[in-house]
Amino acid sequence: MKIVKLHEFPSLMDDCCALLNQEWPRSKAARLHSLSKSKDSYPMCLCLLDDVGDGGDDMNTNAANPRGKLIGHVKVSRGITDGEAYIESLIIDKSRRGQGVGRKFMSSIEKLLESYGFSSISLHTIDASSFYQKLGYIIVETIEALGPANQSIATSQSAAKTHGKPNISEEASSSAVPVFPPPPPLPLGLPLINRPLIKQEKIVMKKTLR
Repeated sequence: MKIVKLHEFPSLMDDCCALLNQEWPRSKAARLHSLSKSKDSYPMCLCLLDDVGDGGDDMNTNAANPRGKLIGHVKVSRGITDGEAYIESLIIDKSRRGQGVGRKFMSSIEKLLESYGFSSISLHTIDASSFYQKLGYIIVETIEALGPANQSIATSQSAAKTHGKPNISEEASSSAVPVFPPPPPLPLGLPLINRPLIKQEKIVMKKTLR
């Protein structure tokens, strides 16, 4: 497997759009606009390629030839404090999850960013804190914020409202407010701007590299 910079291989743009839209659906135009900002001076998009022609599983952060299938992506920016890198939009292709690819990708990202002079990495997550804790990241704080539901959260919440038991707040208000039928499940691929805003707990995490 190899890591390459997206802006050095723009032919990967379309594949990046498709990969990111597995988890966070957006229009192709909006996605391409965001990805096109990748540069050496940050933000930088890094792509993980499953280079089947190279054999073996070793990461190669100095890949010159981006052969193979795109299976991972991460966006790197400068953090708030000196020497801090901030990572986001980390994703592994659904077909390669549960195989240790994410762990290897993170390990290689850390080595690469340390070679770039960063001394720590920060990130925030909604539902993957246990994954990052196993990699040595610690929880700094938890922030409540409103944000568009990602595809898995949106559909699961819609299903829960349709088939699950009402929560405490729904039961408490049922006597005073008419109960309307729940909305149908959200369609797959619902654009970001059309997805509902929900309260999310964003967990801020950090790891010192040296």
